[in-house]
Amino acid sequence: MAHELHRDNIEEVVTETLHKASKTVKDVDAIAVTTKPGLLGSLQVGVKYAKHLAKLNNKPLIPIHHMEAHALIARMHQKLTFPFLVLLISGGHCLLTLVKDVEDFYLLGKGLDNAPGEVFDKVARRMKLKNMSEYSKICGGRAVELAALQATNPEVFEFPLPLLKYRDCNFSFSGLKDSLVRKLIKKEMEHQIAGCGVACNDFIFKSIELLAENTKYKAFRPPPRLCTDNGVMIAWNGLEKLQNHYAPKTDISLKEIDPTAPLGKCLIDEVKKAHIKIKRIRLNSV
Repeated sequence: MAHELHRDNIEEVVTETLHKASKTVKDVDAIAVTTKPGLLGSLQVGVKYAKHLAKLNNKPLIPIHHMEAHALIARMHQKLTFPFLVLLISGGHCLLTLVKDVEDFYLLGKGLDNAPGEVFDKVARRMKLKNMSEYSKICGGRAVELAALQATNPEVFEFPLPLLKYRDCNFSFSGLKDSLVRKLIKKEMEHQIAGCGVACNDFIFKSIELLAENTKYKAFRPPPRLCTDNGVMIAWNGLEKLQNHYAPKTDISLKEIDPTAPLGKCLIDEVKKAHIKIKRIRLNSV
């Protein structure tokens, strides 16, 4: 279980991290800890340990929203000024958010069904890419991306464009997944084949870059090591809050833990009502 691994390793990880930085807990100004959203057991382990460290060393605590930390980590390496748009994609979610400040977030759109990473991983399993030596030790989504790079005719299959009749910022990937699976089944029957992370970061980011260029904006992404869940983004978010004059807490109640906390103020309905018409952009050079 994830929370058991958290419990068994958290002290060793913190100790090793401080040792590598040649610091002790007494050297830090505050302790940042994730309180939402996420797996309840893992969140409880982290908060309890942070409370223990804080009490032992007389340090204040900074509760962190996990998704807000993802949204702000790019500012650690790029000079991003507010406001900016953030697209958060993984195996569990797809969120488009407007970030106006360190603690000011507005949700513009979200995934309505399958998350992008989930689709890529399911497709990789359906195609049995793990059975091929070159893809046996990498995640499903990355395997799909590498396999796609070898395609000689990337336009051989046509796939449906989702939500064409809706002028909003929501996402849907279930139709793409179902269409692809149907094509795989057809090919398996033709050749008598027995059926049966967010990935593609480079391809997706290249598409976003082209979209940004066409609309006179710039696209940024954090280094790959900071795109997955990590402690650096939590610490960075804590630092940004301190610099933004956030008042740290002397204690955090376990009641503050929220496994299903939303990201920012939801403006999805307002975006729908605006019914904004946009120019369609073809990304032929991806």
